[in-house]
Amino acid sequence: MAPKDQGLGKFKMYKGPKRKFNRRLNKTRRMSEYGLQFVEKQKLKMLYGLREKDLKNYFLKARKVSKPTEEVLASLLEARLDNAVYRLGWAKTRIQARQIVNHGHILVNEKKVNIPSYQVKKGDKIEIKNKSQASPLFSGLKEALKQHTPPLWLKRDKDIFKAEVLSGPEAKDFTEPIDIKLIVEFYRR
Repeated sequence: MAPKDQGLGKFKMYKGPKRKFNRRLNKTRRMSEYGLQFVEKQKLKMLYGLREKDLKNYFLKARKVSKPTEEVLASLLEARLDNAVYRLGWAKTRIQARQIVNHGHILVNEKKVNIPSYQVKKGDKIEIKNKSQASPLFSGLKEALKQHTPPLWLKRDKDIFKAEVLSGPEAKDFTEPIDIKLIVEFYRR
């Protein structure tokens, strides 16, 4: 007696081509220069929570300055208010820092600023509103700040939630593992 065909009749299941590797998993294939630039741009957008239009506008501003474009772009991104709040240690992530600014918890020069892209300048005084300090959002922050050191362009008071911008951020203050030169090349196309 012949073995039963288990309900498939005379048809066989198609198993696809006999390949030893999937093209996407092939690590020996090198990405194009455009692909590398695109990936770096996407990393930067995700890191700072920017839209494409926002990043392009930062690039256009940076291009107008006589200094190297990548240095100016890095300092413009670092000088955002939400990034300053993150660098001060008042937020665990840039997304949380953006939310803190959006919800009006931050004062700049004793005025409420709820725009995350606000550019902080030398001499600006940044602080958390007195009412907001009692919020559960900032509970336990004093203990966490003891282990955190802000960058050199920001000076934070340890006991109270106040800080001052000592100077504008420079390209060396941009410590993320992103190659900004590739992003500048991407937008120069």
